[in-house]
Amino acid sequence: MDKKITMLAIVLVVVLVGVGGVLVGRSLVGRGDSNVASLLDEKTRELEEKNRQIQELERQTAQLRKDLDESAKQVVALQDRLDQANRGLSSIQERLKTAGRAPQASREAAASGAPRAAEVGSYETLRDTAVYEEASSASRKVATIPRGTKVNVVGSVGDWLEVRSKHGKPPGYIRRDDARYMGAN
Repeated sequence: MDKKITMLAIVLVVVLVGVGGVLVGRSLVGRGDSNVASLLDEKTRELEEKNRQIQELERQTAQLRKDLDESAKQVVALQDRLDQANRGLSSIQERLKTAGRAPQASREAAASGAPRAAEVGSYETLRDTAVYEEASSASRKVATIPRGTKVNVVGSVGDWLEVRSKHGKPPGYIRRDDARYMGAN
């Protein structure tokens, strides 16, 4: 807005100078001065040049605005990608933190290739999770637990966590990588 006002002020000043030049020229022509016509032509050329400069500045301003809009769109797209990367990083950090809570014996068992025993306690599901009757995906599915649900783990078998319901639902097993350890009960 300030740029438009400034541009209008410049145009107004140029027009006023031109009108003043014309008036001065007429008064001098009326006196019979022979150089007035050439002076008037020179001032007219100067005004035309100023007008061309103003038009060029307006064109450059429009191009800069267009470039700025495009840059703003790119910044938004990059911010979205950064947010996605940060969410992924947070997820990985959470998994690393959860893995860091496992007892030393569990880490040694995992390093040896043997399935590690899970800690008994509270877990939170990381995604919608199927509950199976036995520690096998080939067994009967007895329920589905929504993402973010806290479950009570009472033991583990290989890569499966044994869960017990506090609401009277049948016990079952969920995959170990579908939940993260929250702490002891």
